[in-house]
Amino acid sequence: MNSGKIYKDLIKSFNKIFNALLRKQKPQATLWSGVTADTFAQEMFPFIGAANAMVEHSPKHAFLLVLCLGDYAYGDIECGAKSCGWGDTEDPFQAIDNCLLNIIDKRMELALQFWTPKTTPERRNWSLTMTWRNTRIC
Repeated sequence: MNSGKIYKDLIKSFNKIFNALLRKQKPQATLWSGVTADTFAQEMFPFIGAANAMVEHSPKHAFLLVLCLGDYAYGDIECGAKSCGWGDTEDPFQAIDNCLLNIIDKRMELALQFWTPKTTPERRNWSLTMTWRNTRIC
């Protein structure tokens, strides 16, 4: 299946879940009732696997998916002071961060395959060293 179509379908799924949770959200949620940022993060957590799977085929779509996922994962925290949650967003957001790092690594790997530095005679003695995770780029 096309990565672009998968991406669009997942965004539609995000929207459905997000809008359903927004309708349930109350301004003064409690630990036992109501929708908070914790709820949004837990509902978006299963989609991280789809983003990880998409990295190999389309890092671009995986990157866009993770950005959307991060945006949807915290919900409407301006609904009320208690809608920020109770601290259960750490694991989902750590998984999103790890997925983003995998995407960056894959994009760097692809860039290194197709990019070769060109030198000019005037700059033969001058070099620029760039590193990414202990990997010399140029």
